[in-house]
Amino acid sequence: MQKIKWKRQIFPLEVSIIITDKCNFNCMHCCVVDRGINKDLNIETVKNIIDEMEANRVYNLNITGGEPFLYQNGRIMEVLRYAERKKMRIHLNTNFTVLDKAIIKELAKLRVSHIDISIHGFSEKILKRFCRTNKNNFEKLKKNIRLGIEYELPFIFTTTITKINYQDILIFLKYIGKQKIKTFFSAGLFHPTGQGLINYNKLFIKDKNLNRIYSKILDIAEVNKIECLIQKRNNASEIKESAKEIEKSIITHNFGCPCGEYSCFIWPDGRVTHCPYGFDDIFVMGNVYKNSLKEIWNSKTGLEWKHKRKKLIKTDCKYYDICFGGCPCDTYHLTGDIYSCDPYCAFLNK
Repeated sequence: MQKIKWKRQIFPLEVSIIITDKCNFNCMHCCVVDRGINKDLNIETVKNIIDEMEANRVYNLNITGGEPFLYQNGRIMEVLRYAERKKMRIHLNTNFTVLDKAIIKELAKLRVSHIDISIHGFSEKILKRFCRTNKNNFEKLKKNIRLGIEYELPFIFTTTITKINYQDILIFLKYIGKQKIKTFFSAGLFHPTGQGLINYNKLFIKDKNLNRIYSKILDIAEVNKIECLIQKRNNASEIKESAKEIEKSIITHNFGCPCGEYSCFIWPDGRVTHCPYGFDDIFVMGNVYKNSLKEIWNSKTGLEWKHKRKKLIKTDCKYYDICFGGCPCDTYHLTGDIYSCDPYCAFLNK
């Protein structure tokens, strides 16, 4: 079988715009340390990025924040309409608590591929403790979900499981099961960045306990016919099995961290980084206030660490050529040394 070598494209295949860092939540795991910055990405710059995407025939657009519905006093709808005219496949991330019926009605008229609602608590108690938000947001969330169901919005739900909120997530799954809506639920990995690093010991669940929670999630999802995706760190035997599958693959040289290979994140201050968790200077590829996204993407600035990492990591692990040291951001924030292996690695934690 002939192998096909992966080649980095001349423009990202997916663009995520962190359109604002304003948020009515202040979640304990958020990658942003201080919510007092209150920056919005200039709306003309946002439109220019969308124009660039169209010119390069890239249509996968992810709009997130902060809370996008706090962007420039409601101008997020202007952005969404502009992206729709450019035929973007829009993936919108929101906590869904600052909308009202009129906005939900307008959303229903747009061709948004997915409205991704971040669910990190489903009780007044946990929303106040984990999301550190004002009271009544629990009732607003339930009300808006009901309205969204009524207007047939394309919902998906995502969460990060922690010591504090996992019971609420199980309750939420049962709740959406009772609503009998066709939806998708995803539980992502906890990343120790920003406030997540500050609150690491309060939030982090060891894999053994996490897998028990995941089993409960999958059981509830199966009973309620909810499509479910669990992101987890593979154990040693699973990694060995994955290695066999990778060896059979016709695509080569596309292992390790995919960020910076096909996707990028644009921050409210214009910085472009390879992923949402790597926002320190070492990860910055450029700034859209100074250069076009295509120029930034092709400069390879901010990815120097990636090539050095392959050479500088000292390990005799036979699976290194598959993972290249694991998540660079988790490694950087937990150890301060990007040129070492991910401390979460299954082989380091046998």
